[in-house]
Amino acid sequence: SNDASLASLVTSNGSLSPAFSSSGLNYTVSLPGTTTVVPIVSGTPNHPAAFVSVSQATSLTGSASSRTATVTVTAEDGATVRTYTVEFSLVPVSDATLASLIPSAGTLAPVFDSQILNYSVTLPAGTSTTPTVTATASDPLAQVQITQPVSPDGEATVLVTSADALATMTYTVDFIISSASSKEISSFTIPGVVC
Repeated sequence: SNDASLASLVTSNGSLSPAFSSSGLNYTVSLPGTTTVVPIVSGTPNHPAAFVSVSQATSLTGSASSRTATVTVTAEDGATVRTYTVEFSLVPVSDATLASLIPSAGTLAPVFDSQILNYSVTLPAGTSTTPTVTATASDPLAQVQITQPVSPDGEATVLVTSADALATMTYTVDFIISSASSKEISSFTIPGVVC
């Protein structure tokens, strides 16, 4: 048989566009901008003796070739070959939240939550090293701009702009140097006075 067509072409996430047809060779799949796992593509040949080979996409944000899965069908005759492609793309969303916010020293208060914008970090008395923060956006396509503190007791700001540029959120981390602990005075003496 020289039948090198597919009976089905499926992806583990998203929907093919246009809808699958054994005669159609090129497809696209649009995924939410927060998607991080590259979907798996599989195909079933029309003829049971045909051989199907799949080269999976390796990225959702790289070049077109890295975002494209290729399904090659070789017919029973060994000479007839048909190639189907599925290209993935991410659709920008209005997500300007952070997935993580981590100070280089100390602990955030309160505990990090993507909907909480303002934090403080208390550092030990005598801290002389200026801390930094690292931040990761919930949407890998969002832009993150970090302004680091300029002193140990400074403030860091993180501006997140959504991939569609319609939403922004600004997170702040205020670093505080703890005061040196004072010793409690239990008694003292003034000449001529008993206390």
